[in-house]
Amino acid sequence: MNTITSKQNTDKIIGIITARMASERLPGKVMEYLAGKSVFAHHVERLREVGSLDGIYLATSHDQGVNTPLIQEAQRLGVPFYEGERNDVLERHVKIVDTTGASAVIRVTCDMPLFDILTIDAYIQLFHYSQPDYIFPANFNLLSGTMCELISSSAIRKSHSYYKGPAINKYIIENPGEFNIKGVTVRNDICRTDVRLDLDFPEDLELIRKIYEEMYNGQPI
Repeated sequence: MNTITSKQNTDKIIGIITARMASERLPGKVMEYLAGKSVFAHHVERLREVGSLDGIYLATSHDQGVNTPLIQEAQRLGVPFYEGERNDVLERHVKIVDTTGASAVIRVTCDMPLFDILTIDAYIQLFHYSQPDYIFPANFNLLSGTMCELISSSAIRKSHSYYKGPAINKYIIENPGEFNIKGVTVRNDICRTDVRLDLDFPEDLELIRKIYEEMYNGQPI
């Protein structure tokens, strides 16, 4: 099923949350609950704090009903979705940008319920100023599980013409000379290597759940 409607805008930036239920290390993690809301709902809530985004979309896989709870949650939250190839995550992004007419994507994987909102604003400002193909955090000592990336629609399409698979930025990283790549230096307070905030394993869920129980008050942490 595809509930995305077409809209053309040459300066449109959208957020795409990549998620599915069949995670190998922590199955169903996107529908685990943190302080009364699903992990997916928290991702949506955080992206909605980015006022300059022109929409939020779910990119999931067509998995014979496995992702039904996730899709139902997206519908409840008013998030359009696309079910695409299971092993070709890049295809899902191509389909969404082609259908929406977006010029760039903020890509968020659904294993970062504490991703940094302010950095996304910086990405979008930079894109509006110079429209690079790919924007990433320039700091290499970041707090794991906090950073997203911006990819232009043209870079997504070009990458998919050479690569079919799960790693959205693989072709860009391996062929930097073919793209206009910019780095954004992230503020120092989240440049730490002693803590990880990714949601990959049961112990990660336990930690992040404790953080939400202590700090979440109805607004993004």
